[in-house]
Amino acid sequence: MNSIRVTSSLTGKIYSLLHTLKLHELHISFSIQKKKKKKKSVIKSFLLEKIQGTINPTQKLLTK
Repeated sequence: MNSIRVTSSLTGKIYSLLHTLKLHELHISFSIQKKKKKKKSVIKSFLLEKIQGTINPTQKLLTK
């Protein structure tokens, strides 16, 4: 009887641990997605800058 109680409480602890790990994993993946979006916007602005530089090269020369 006692061993059954121990294993059930142990599995309960393992399940709760797995649940918290899963939530943590979701949070990490969410924060990574946020960072990726930031990177994309930075890359977009950089590319736009480059495109504008090729369209108007005299402005780029004047700023340097």
